[in-house]
Amino acid sequence: VIYYFYAGRPGNRENAALRLLVAKVNAQYNVCSLFVDAEGDLCFQYNLSFDDRLSARLFRRQLLHANETAREILRRHEEDFLPYLAK
Repeated sequence: VIYYFYAGRPGNRENAALRLLVAKVNAQYNVCSLFVDAEGDLCFQYNLSFDDRLSARLFRRQLLHANETAREILRRHEEDFLPYLAK
């Protein structure tokens, strides 16, 4: 499992509007799961699947893909997420 965390604001965990936004984004994309952790941070979770062994090359490619995907999702929804991200 690969996680990317983006610093959030206090109170995000209980914010109903943010929960709706997270549900909308999760329904729109199937490459990862987005959730809000106990500290209010936005978290992207990626599952890394492989057969018997995980090569360094595959691991690196998966990390790069997960990083690019998280950035692209945040870019596409930047105005929506901005109020919930730490300054």
